[in-house]
Amino acid sequence: MLDNRYYTFLKVYETLNYTRTAEALHVTQSTVSQHIAYLEKKNGVKLFQNINRRTVALPAADYLYERTKQLAKISMELVNKINTTTEEANRQS
Repeated sequence: MLDNRYYTFLKVYETLNYTRTAEALHVTQSTVSQHIAYLEKKNGVKLFQNINRRTVALPAADYLYERTKQLAKISMELVNKINTTTEEANRQS
């Protein structure tokens, strides 16, 4: 339910590494960069900065991370509830 770009963001935030994120999500590093660029443009803020060849999360990323984690959890609960309800309805028919 949550846009995949937000899952990419979560992984970048957790690893602070675009290459490791790409490997973990089985996408290219370019895709990771595009996802982050999209979110930065959409939200009008810079999320990460490279300092001395290291990726650093900026304050906007800290806030977005906490809220996105909450949304991802709610999204997963919603999908699980829908699946459970559908399975129960199928068994009753």
